[in-house]
Amino acid sequence: MSGFLGAARVFVVLLIALATTIVRSSEAVAQPMLGAAPGGAGMPNLREISGKPLPDRGMSAGSVTVRVARKAPSNAVAGAEITALVAGPGGEARKRTAKTDAGGRAFFEGLPVGHQFHAEVVVDGEKLETDTFPVPDLGGIRTMLIAGLGGAAESGDGSGDSDTNQGATGAGDEKPKAFTMGIVTGTVSRDPSLPLGTIEVSAVDESGQPLAGKTVELGQVRAGGQVDVTRQVTTADGTARFVGIADAKSASQIGAAVVMQHGALRLGTDGFGIPTDGGVKVQLRVPQRTADPSVITIGPGGRLILQLHDDSVGFIESLPLENTSDKLFDPGVGGVEIRLPSEFVNAEGAEGEHKIEIRKGIGVAVHGIIPPHRPQADPNRKSPDEITFGFVMPFTGSTRDFAQTFPTGLGEFTFITDQIAGLTIDSTQITGRQEREVGAKKYWLMRGESIPPGGTLRFTVRGLPAPDKTGRIVAGFLALALIGVAIVFARQGGAGEKKGTTGDRDKLVQRREKLFSELVAIETRDVGDKAARGDLVQRLESLYREIAALDERRAV
Repeated sequence: MSGFLGAARVFVVLLIALATTIVRSSEAVAQPMLGAAPGGAGMPNLREISGKPLPDRGMSAGSVTVRVARKAPSNAVAGAEITALVAGPGGEARKRTAKTDAGGRAFFEGLPVGHQFHAEVVVDGEKLETDTFPVPDLGGIRTMLIAGLGGAAESGDGSGDSDTNQGATGAGDEKPKAFTMGIVTGTVSRDPSLPLGTIEVSAVDESGQPLAGKTVELGQVRAGGQVDVTRQVTTADGTARFVGIADAKSASQIGAAVVMQHGALRLGTDGFGIPTDGGVKVQLRVPQRTADPSVITIGPGGRLILQLHDDSVGFIESLPLENTSDKLFDPGVGGVEIRLPSEFVNAEGAEGEHKIEIRKGIGVAVHGIIPPHRPQADPNRKSPDEITFGFVMPFTGSTRDFAQTFPTGLGEFTFITDQIAGLTIDSTQITGRQEREVGAKKYWLMRGESIPPGGTLRFTVRGLPAPDKTGRIVAGFLALALIGVAIVFARQGGAGEKKGTTGDRDKLVQRREKLFSELVAIETRDVGDKAARGDLVQRLESLYREIAALDERRAV
């Protein structure tokens, strides 16, 4: 059983990887407007990445991961000792150390929320250090330190964030940080009454009251991939204004976004274009929070992928979670629970924005905050709140029933399976069939109807290739025969020494054990050589007859 479980776990991991391949081959993946050059041109400036904090809502609160690499992110540095300084609001500081694992990652957990974190490491004599950033109360932080990049003059491209400050920048603003996107809670609308190239920002708290003294950042991506950052501080009425912004016709600007920091939250807008007439109004609102699980549902666009593996069926589910409220959903330590079929085994979660916890006998729990849902501008772009996990369901015959209940409902989804002769999906909830090909493999894509809250997805897989059990039955019969012969011979005691020799019988028994081991080895491979199996069975039958005849002679 343990061998099956181990193989099944590996199968699930491979299935998840395959699911990603299938999805990427059939859907266009849109590049984010900010942080990437158009068309994927150019490579990112690694000096801008090194040491910068990247929020990860799937990590637990109070956790920071530092990854160390040489010259490129793929060249991990293992065994490097990282020293972190964690400073409290009163100025008290505590030093912590951790060593990187084989993947170049060091983990710092249980950090006090709101404390300032700064880490340093020496690689090949070069001192690397992260930015100093606060420990968030929602999710964690990932950051990377890359050695061997040389100075800025060596890059030759001059790329990087250029930083412009209009007006006051606020007391407490120190060295400008690289521009990063935040949780999308802001709204953007065109306003022809504003002067051309003007962006007017209004910042309000949870109750709609203006936020004064907030630093608001405007990030603009230029055609070469460089990000220009402009900062303004909100006035007493919570507004900030950016003027003289290049319009969409300008070859040097391709998009913009507005972001502000509020405590541990970084809140902002989606990327937007600069209009050629009038200006833009932006409202940044601090969302209220809720822990009510009823606001979470599984939206349309999910995928359920089925593949066969020996005597089990593997399933991959990619489900887009949606927060239907206007509040920030924070599930706390319990997470959002998704139940799986009662017979599932070996569940595994894929890496993503959210941490996936496997709960034996129940299903999976999803951790991390989920912001209010906003429709994707590009329907082919993967939702940041989409989760992917896999599991296995064994089968013994040619059919397998599947039943999974969705307490919060399930939107329309795509069902994907191998094109296997005779394999069919019997369900009133899964209809239609389209052919897709990935590499040398062919798949069927079917439409899954939406499931109401509390409803159950049911289908039956028919035409499963039931494994040949003939050899196992014969092997079992031979094992029983062996036990029977041993019992009979034991009852005869030492009388059998009258004829024949003990050595003759021992040799036959040794040959029998060897052949029996070979037969078992073939059977454990599930798909064995039928010709070799038949030959072994015949030879074993012959040996059993010889042993029985010898025992009869010795018993006279």
